[in-house]
Amino acid sequence: MQIDLNSGIMLVGVVQGLFLALTLAVQKQGPRLANFFLIGLLLSFVLALLVHWLTLSDAWEAHPHLYLLGSPVIFLFGPMLYFYVRQLSNPSALLRPVHLTHLLPYLLNLAAFLPLFMLEPDALVDRLIQAPTTTGRVALLPMLKLLAVTTYTVMALGILRHHHRRITAFYANIEAINLRWLKTLTFAFLSLETFLIIVLVSGADLSQLPGRADTALAAFIVLLIFLTGFKGMHQPALFRGVDTDLFTALGATVRPVKKVVRSEMGADEIARLDARLEQLFREEQIHLDPILDMRKLAHKARVTTHKLSHYLNEHQGHSFYDYVNSHRLAHAKVQLLGSDDAILDIAYASGFNNKATFNKAFKKETGLTPSEFRLKNQ
Repeated sequence: MQIDLNSGIMLVGVVQGLFLALTLAVQKQGPRLANFFLIGLLLSFVLALLVHWLTLSDAWEAHPHLYLLGSPVIFLFGPMLYFYVRQLSNPSALLRPVHLTHLLPYLLNLAAFLPLFMLEPDALVDRLIQAPTTTGRVALLPMLKLLAVTTYTVMALGILRHHHRRITAFYANIEAINLRWLKTLTFAFLSLETFLIIVLVSGADLSQLPGRADTALAAFIVLLIFLTGFKGMHQPALFRGVDTDLFTALGATVRPVKKVVRSEMGADEIARLDARLEQLFREEQIHLDPILDMRKLAHKARVTTHKLSHYLNEHQGHSFYDYVNSHRLAHAKVQLLGSDDAILDIAYASGFNNKATFNKAFKKETGLTPSEFRLKNQ
């Protein structure tokens, strides 16, 4: 058995994936069903990396059945990622028996290999060695595998975009539930898949990549596993379920907003809502409440959430998130120019939950950081 830099990197990825899967499995709190799919994704990675490690270290002939078992595992990447994103963004989503059909590509591949699994190790090695190669041309099965996982990845990104629209329609502070880290991770998957598709279409042979390129590819694959661990440990909801109740409430309350026709909000009702919101934001300064959400504002304004959402979108041209934070930024500007308070104190006093979010929102609106704005206007 030979262990060089590439195979060593893969072995590190196997150990890391097993550690993360075990860490998730022993957690008693958190999004259990979502974590079940993440464990499945990590174990799928582990199996794929293990097979690749066996290949790189010339040890696959000693474990041909394990090599065969892992060869179609890429068909599990897509469903595990998709359902993980689906359950994490909406814990109330139901799983039905029909969803088991997403496992069919992997199971059908295993079924096709069943005669090979019945062979003795030496006979199986001979059969695998004698199998025709696909070097130099587009291989149909590898291409199908990549297209399948890429389709699921794109679907997962669609769910994350929809999730972002839902939370900005109902919440003013979204840092704990925006799943931005997961979007970054999913884009990383998509980048890798796109690269591999290009390699297949071009007819290149990954085994013939220059040493440094092969090492870089191996490191990138393992980095995805490390990224899951790093981001997860900086997103408490992933491992410890800190925000489980918030996610559950999100899944239960954030539904597609029903279409409210203009005739249901006459000119008088719109005028009353204008006046009531003016009172709430100018006199009561409700936007300074860091946990303000759509339900609370609708209750204070004495309208339904559907009508308030319609009013904000159709008559103000803003989502709830943008509408509330525009008032928070206006308050922050006054404080920046009228006091010597620290920027972090002003951010909290204006209703923001952290300085990073405040700085990003402030620069998006003004083109300046809060410090630059204060310096320029003093």
